Amino acid sequence: MQFNPSARISVHFIGPENTADAKAPLLIIDDCLLMPHALVEAAKTAQFSNNDGDFYPGIRAPLPPQYCHTMAQALTPLLAPYRDFNSASLDYSFSAFSLTTQASQTLKPIQCIPHYDDTHTSKFALVHYLFQQDLGGTGFFQHKKTGYWQINPQNQNHYMKTLGTQATTEGLPEAAYIQGSTPLFEEYFRVTPMFNRAIVYPCNLLHSGLINAQTGLSPTPTEGRLTANLALQAG
Repeated sequence: MQFNPSARISVHFIGPENTADAKAPLLIIDDCLLMPHALVEAAKTAQFSNNDGDFYPGIRAPLPPQYCHTMAQALTPLLAPYRDFNSASLDYSFSAFSLTTQASQTLKPIQCIPHYDDTHTSKFALVHYLFQQDLGGTGFFQHKKTGYWQINPQNQNHYMKTLGTQATTEGLPEAAYIQGSTPLFEEYFRVTPMFNRAIVYPCNLLHSGLINAQTGLSPTPTEGRLTANLALQAG
């Protein structure tokens, strides 16, 4: 599983228009792997299961270690200009194949709003799209009430308390997958999925998969919304 030396890489700096904060880097890597179908083949024999401690609305399986090491090595020089890694190579603290399978009507309220993966500003998330159909990309959001769009140790408590207050005063979100802006959140950027496209972004951004509940819930790797997911940080 080799990173494609001819991959098409574009860097976007994203954030709400009304924010004074510095924009966040988002890398879009097209034609990411030289032989992406080898990764799909690995998913076909992987052991997928539910994780009771995970709010991910589906099933996960281990990624091949070779893929994880390849991506961490390839992304180290690409991400270095945007965060201080002290010249250290990247390592991964989480890795998984992911398949969205949960019926929308069974979603918990926390699964129906954008989320963040970590508050650490030097951790990045990678999502590698491994499906052919348009089963849903990734959206990035701003919380309307607080204006927060990236969650850090300084604003995390206020953000969570505000969400709790809104749950009791404005009601819980509808049991449905996010498709765009909602009463509580404004979508300000969206990535369209493409086979063998990978995106990399700071873990503290509020984001969500834009899941197509009609066609994107198959548990079969070759038919469902299969992604490879990594959490990356300085080693």
